[in-house]
Amino acid sequence: MTSKTLVGIGLAWFGIVVLWVCFFDQAISIAWPVRSPIKQWASIAILYLLISTYFVFLVGWLIPLGFGIYRLVRHH
Repeated sequence: MTSKTLVGIGLAWFGIVVLWVCFFDQAISIAWPVRSPIKQWASIAILYLLISTYFVFLVGWLIPLGFGIYRLVRHH
């Protein structure tokens, strides 16, 4: 991929994240009363997975943007 493509991907991803946070972001409500310890651990694991995926979505735009800017600065 070229450096301009990476910068474009990073900026597009950033724009999508900003729109998501401004318009569609809501609190994750998976906290329901669970009586079984197995179901409780399963719900905690699912919640952890969702939060981890959400964090990667929010911060992931930095990687292609950083590589693209690095390659642009290095080649020019």
